[in-house]
Amino acid sequence: MVIQQNFTVPDASNDASGQDMQAVTKAYAETATRSILSINGEVFDFSPMSDGATLPRSAINSEWFARDVEMISGELVITLLFPNPANSSPEQAFPVDLVGVPDGPVAFPQPLPAPAVLEVTPE
Repeated sequence: MVIQQNFTVPDASNDASGQDMQAVTKAYAETATRSILSINGEVFDFSPMSDGATLPRSAINSEWFARDVEMISGELVITLLFPNPANSSPEQAFPVDLVGVPDGPVAFPQPLPAPAVLEVTPE
């Protein structure tokens, strides 16, 4: 399985602690097994796809898929879309394709540690 990653800036209505980022954090813990991908508890089974087949993005009911899903030389090619948090790491900002993804949990790039919040006390 090949997973291509497209990261975008989060919606202005959602900050790093918003709903979108919670969903992405959950997606990090999900799994891939041959032709089956689980994202946020939703299972996507691409096993009916044969070599050379393309499943249009419009046929996939999920906000996480950025492009059509293709089966190329026996490998699924999937492009996922994740928002970037304010503290995104360089690996998130400039993601590389995950090639030959083994069965099991999929490790995506993680954000940098959240910056410390300074408390301002009135004098």
